[in-house]
Amino acid sequence: MFMIQLPPLGKLIVSSDSLGAPQNLDTFRKVWEPLDQRIAGVELLGIGSASCLKDKINDFKKEVPPVAVIGIHGRTGTIRTKRLEGNLVLLAARIKFLETKMLLQQFSSQVSYILFHSPELENQQNVTYLLEHKEELPCIMLENHVLEESWQHVQETVARLYDQGLPVGLMIDTAHLFFDLPRGSLQTRWNYVLQKTEEACNHFSKKIPIGVHLPFGLNRHDSVPIDKELGENGIALEDLLRLSEVLNEANVRIRVLENQQLRVDRVFGPRNGGVEKQRVRNAMILDLFSRAKLIW
Repeated sequence: MFMIQLPPLGKLIVSSDSLGAPQNLDTFRKVWEPLDQRIAGVELLGIGSASCLKDKINDFKKEVPPVAVIGIHGRTGTIRTKRLEGNLVLLAARIKFLETKMLLQQFSSQVSYILFHSPELENQQNVTYLLEHKEELPCIMLENHVLEESWQHVQETVARLYDQGLPVGLMIDTAHLFFDLPRGSLQTRWNYVLQKTEEACNHFSKKIPIGVHLPFGLNRHDSVPIDKELGENGIALEDLLRLSEVLNEANVRIRVLENQQLRVDRVFGPRNGGVEKQRVRNAMILDLFSRAKLIW
């Protein structure tokens, strides 16, 4: 396996998705106050202009104590969902996200990984750029997406690029896996997530870095329903304990909390009383993750 700088086992990376498009450092401080030792750093969204994103990274690094920007989430590729709202969100995201070549050129030296959904690497120009600059790249994490057969597609893409000598990794999005099954009870879907995650860890963990997205936000179309202790009808502590067993056994060190908010807040960030509500819920998620042995 090629070497990249990863967080210690049991530490959490938090996505900036709960901050909305502004990805404001001041809002980050408030919703994660006090900044917990269990948090290793952030995964920023690669949106806006390159200069704006550089400013965001510098803001986080200058914070006292510094907040490590560990990864950047890039484009999702051209994909279609079965929901009109989902397609509109993905189209807007594609417009807002930095073009892939520019993202790689400007930010490869600043983070441990840059993440794309696997359809983005169907673009041969992107693959050619990666092959021509493989010595300059961070880990290129590929995520399963929201199309039918996405799980098979991402594994095939990771294997193909690995065989071409590229520093690739697999990012398992548990919500996308959860919704791969169009029907079935909550428990049936979660068992499917566990099965596929364990199979991927067994197959890939000795070769490439593996990460996991833990989408437990309020946007129910892109989040796994979480524990009833948060006042929400979803998976329970014992379900998360089963996931942590798989991840800890495979030494999975990239663990990212995604926390998409609802509607307007998803775009512009929390408003009015939303900051305090998110802070309280974040603290409860950290506590739940600790008891589930996902973080410590």
